Amino acid sequence: MDYTTRPVWAEIDHECIRHNYREIRRFVKSGTAILGIVKADAYGHGAVEVSKTLISEGIDRLAVVMPEEAIELRANGINIPIHVTGEILHQQYPLIEMLQLTQSVGRRETLQGLSDYAELKKTVIPVHLVCDTGMGRLGPLPEETVEFVRHAYQLKGLRVEGLMTHLARGDEADGEYSRFQWKIFQEIIEMLRKEEIPIPLLHIANSPGLCLFPEMHLDIVRPGIILYGMLPSSSFIPSLSLKPALTWKAKIVNIKSLPAEHGVSYSSVYHTFQSEKIAVVPLGYEDGYFRSLSNTGEVLVHGKRAPVRGQMCMDQFMISVSHIPDVQVGDEVVLLGKQGEEEITAHELGLKAGTLNYDITCSISKRVPLRHMNYSDRVSTKNYIEE
Repeated sequence: MDYTTRPVWAEIDHECIRHNYREIRRFVKSGTAILGIVKADAYGHGAVEVSKTLISEGIDRLAVVMPEEAIELRANGINIPIHVTGEILHQQYPLIEMLQLTQSVGRRETLQGLSDYAELKKTVIPVHLVCDTGMGRLGPLPEETVEFVRHAYQLKGLRVEGLMTHLARGDEADGEYSRFQWKIFQEIIEMLRKEEIPIPLLHIANSPGLCLFPEMHLDIVRPGIILYGMLPSSSFIPSLSLKPALTWKAKIVNIKSLPAEHGVSYSSVYHTFQSEKIAVVPLGYEDGYFRSLSNTGEVLVHGKRAPVRGQMCMDQFMISVSHIPDVQVGDEVVLLGKQGEEEITAHELGLKAGTLNYDITCSISKRVPLRHMNYSDRVSTKNYIEE
């Protein structure tokens, strides 16, 4: 269904994405490759378009969390290396081979299964091995890692390209746990060197690790949230300048004046205290504007904050505009982003909704069309697949 005529949309400013990438490139040490995380439709920003912009800036690699996310990237001519960072099961092996993806592996069973499949297809699949230094999610424990890597090298269908781990608390201000994980990762690397087991590419730094720990840049860094101009947490103090790329907008579709003590929306959780001008915004929780923003959220109208009144509906919600002069049907509403001197950030919305800034942008529904600003899809891509 085509939603482009709907008075609800999100604008993605690719000049902001370019700015953020250039800041990362400036900050990262020379010789370190950048692997841009474009999972979850590039955190709600449009994976194909964002990927093409990053390629035009010279990014080295891209990453998704499942092979299925890479289908549209390859179909749209994106031919640079694409990593799959999540674990997979046997039914997904054909996509890894067909799309020529680089798989992250933390299970012996996956190593063996991928190798067997690759040999059947008379090909070799590049893998990055995952080790667990404190995340508790994927990969063998430190004392099991050397044997895990050795086993991977023995499998003919695989090409061991890298070793990675993931920071669990990289956004914490004191950095103590990240330094603990870094120490363990260094010890694993040293054990591998003593065993004369070579690992071409090493990486640990996600967005917060990249910003806070330059010593962790190693061979690859993995920026995600900072590519889109958002911070990993409220306590995070960035070491580079970032510009949010997404602005979420709508238009008012109705305005009415309600008398005092009149209920607003389902369950009448809000009653007017006096005569109040109420405007209707044509989107709701089905579009990703969280139900928990009922009676707590704010939007921008004419550069002023307007509070959400009453319970969030599936497809619309109400705001108070009594304090804003000359509001009319068709006026622009900003749910996320800047209008005039005011700004509502994804972090602010996340706090009010009881979630993270990541969740806000990733939850924007496909019913909300994306308008790509300052964007060109005419990018020259390295023909990686045919090499």
